[in-house]
Amino acid sequence: MNRTRATLGFLFLFGTSLWVPQAQGNEEIEKFLKARKPLASSQKVLLAIGFAKYLLNRPWAAIRCAGSLLSDSNYGSLTDNPEVFEIFKLLRSRTIKPSAEHSFNFTNSDSSFSPICDLTLGVCQGMTNLDRRLNMLVYYDPENTLAQKVPTEPKKLFRFYEDLIQKTREGKPVVVPGFNNLMEMSQHPVMGRVLREAVVKTWASENATLPGILTVLTSIRGSFSAKEAKDLHDDLKQRVARHYNPIIYLSKSLSSARRKWIHILPVHAVSDKAEDGSYQVSIKDPNRSPSHNEDFLTITKEGKATFGGSELVEVDIMPGDDSEIAQFLTSTIEFCKDERTKRFCVETPESPAMPLTPEQIGSG
Repeated sequence: MNRTRATLGFLFLFGTSLWVPQAQGNEEIEKFLKARKPLASSQKVLLAIGFAKYLLNRPWAAIRCAGSLLSDSNYGSLTDNPEVFEIFKLLRSRTIKPSAEHSFNFTNSDSSFSPICDLTLGVCQGMTNLDRRLNMLVYYDPENTLAQKVPTEPKKLFRFYEDLIQKTREGKPVVVPGFNNLMEMSQHPVMGRVLREAVVKTWASENATLPGILTVLTSIRGSFSAKEAKDLHDDLKQRVARHYNPIIYLSKSLSSARRKWIHILPVHAVSDKAEDGSYQVSIKDPNRSPSHNEDFLTITKEGKATFGGSELVEVDIMPGDDSEIAQFLTSTIEFCKDERTKRFCVETPESPAMPLTPEQIGSG
């Protein structure tokens, strides 16, 4: 996807929790990380491997995916009862506006991922998708009140947290011990490697699917009409009001007529329409330093869309995005009913607005 070279800004140093095991000292961590091999020689190799696995191991999943793209029936059925989305309100402070605290401490740049894979295409989709999953599905437990058995040996520590992050990639909520937020987590040397690898794997898995292919095909259309601009405003407004960040893709033509630039971004807010019918979309750009709060996409009544000074040829919600949110909703409701974890779903200082009472969570 997009390959803008962004400078990695090492921002505010949020104090990493002292509770997190130090993996037998910095020397052991450095030795482990140095010995860890790249995921692949290039993104193209990784994509080819991912697509082959997708076709060989998930033929029926591909068929079901195609059906969900055509109907989005799971999400559509939920619109009859929009109150169910209130459960997302608990973590709304992470998603209502971009913040460094709830961001990765790295960007979509070559230098961020050099030990893992040679970036020739960028990983904006991987960063955007995983960022949303972590901010919607991770419940932090800095003091490890669940008493999870966290190893100290670097390899085992890596695997422990890798398994937790993998569950979020599967759309399942998890309790992550030892950290307060995403910034803290990504600053830890072992977790920083876990998250970078997860970003690249997410990029590969999202592109080696029918939704990924569909995004590329639809972006080639090269048209964005006044009706599409109106519909997009209404659709984004509805989704943001449901306490989550819809993911959109932007497309523009490059110097070569057959080449397109595609960028994947999360939406945090949508303005009301101005007198001339135009509106702005607040987004979080993975190419920018985490300390940079937000950027804006401007769309006119006639359907002219501009971002970063460039005119776009296509803007739309990612195919399959509604189905993914439906999965998050279903799994979060189950998480908040579970006797062991439902206490993480009640009021906290970070989330003063209680979305559901303990009785409502327990009753289903």
